[in-house]
Amino acid sequence: MKKHLITFTLCASLILALTSAAFAQPNREHQHRKDQLESQKIAYLTQQLELTPQEAQAFWPVYNKLDAKRRAL
Repeated sequence: MKKHLITFTLCASLILALTSAAFAQPNREHQHRKDQLESQKIAYLTQQLELTPQEAQAFWPVYNKLDAKRRAL
């Protein structure tokens, strides 16, 4: 019985340690995909709206502010 308890405790500790390590590491691939998607969204909107450089300079700060508020909700 004592042998089984020690084995169970060791296995539980190992699982806990591996799970903690997996969650602690940043997910770089996810961030890279998110950045790529954001870049594609900006390019698409700029093209579809046919923004001049001056218009884009005025548009993007306003858009980003509203987008941040939307995400917060």
